[in-house]
Amino acid sequence: ALSSQMDRMIAAGAKGFLVWQYSGNLSNGEYFGNDQYSFFQETSTGKAMCNILKQRSSSFEFVGVNMWDIGAGYSQDVVRRHFSWLREECGVSVVRVFAKAGGVQGMRNVLNTAQETNIQLIIAIGDYSNGGGHIPFGVEPGWEDRHDWYNNNYSDFRDFVQQVALAVSHPVSYTHLRAHET
Repeated sequence: ALSSQMDRMIAAGAKGFLVWQYSGNLSNGEYFGNDQYSFFQETSTGKAMCNILKQRSSSFEFVGVNMWDIGAGYSQDVVRRHFSWLREECGVSVVRVFAKAGGVQGMRNVLNTAQETNIQLIIAIGDYSNGGGHIPFGVEPGWEDRHDWYNNNYSDFRDFVQQVALAVSHPVSYTHLRAHET
């Protein structure tokens, strides 16, 4: 399925391909936020996905993965190990991260580690569908009635965006998204 998806994207002229989501290594306890769509480095599915990503990586400007919570307190050694593995074994050159996980300091740590491992980052500053980053949780009951958030000019979110934007002015920042998955 991944091979055919990537082939269709190549045929359509896509510049990049991003996979949801890489979640680490279960067997050594170095794993990150995960769900039913995650792949792990030690599983047969994870190894197969990694091989496909690497085989197709030269056909795109970038091949990447999501690691939404990588800024949330993981040591730089752990982040470095996983970024290096993704780069060397899977051909990954871009990782999408979410600033809500770890905030400004978490993003600084991830940016520095990304630079050491030659990984670029796509940084989602806010996540409307899941909440966080001073954005209300978009799918909770009553989300369509967020007058309080809009009426205060979403000042907490603006302040958070400014703080993160200053932190992510970094050579490895591929891009940043102010609000994502709306």
